[in-house]
Amino acid sequence: MPDQLETSAAFSSPISEMDELRHSIVLFMLAHIAVAESADRALGLFDMHRTHHRILHLCAQRPGQTVGDVVRILRLTPQAVQAPMRVLIKNNWLEQKRSETDKRKRQLYLTELGWSMHKKLTNEQLRLLFEARRHVGKKNFDGFLSTLRALASDTDLALLDLTESTVHPPVAPTTSN
Repeated sequence: MPDQLETSAAFSSPISEMDELRHSIVLFMLAHIAVAESADRALGLFDMHRTHHRILHLCAQRPGQTVGDVVRILRLTPQAVQAPMRVLIKNNWLEQKRSETDKRKRQLYLTELGWSMHKKLTNEQLRLLFEARRHVGKKNFDGFLSTLRALASDTDLALLDLTESTVHPPVAPTTSN
């Protein structure tokens, strides 16, 4: 109980508001697990994990970004990113090209197979988001997007071209494989 009072005092919020915020952390975690689950399962068939998916997703969001960008956004060391990148390159899902403007930098691009795998990995995620948006309504979903944007770093949002003017609501997922 003293922990609740100290935390509550630190935020100048009543305990009920703090309980609501704690509850939101659990809901956020459960939602993340639900959204990531299908991709995790599919990647497991290739002995890959979430870091592989995150790299694919970042490269799909902004083709040509550098290895350094991926390291910064994922908050990992270059060494932690290199092994998953090697696997993605070996499986022909990702390719590296030297930057034409700075030969020291390597830019990352999805291959045709990489785009196909990205589509397969994200299709169920899109379906879940589409259904959630339909369930809660556009206004509430827009509030959810605003909350996510407020939680994300402005630097990361700008790096991935996710400013408010470039974000579009989810569309119904495709049914083709």
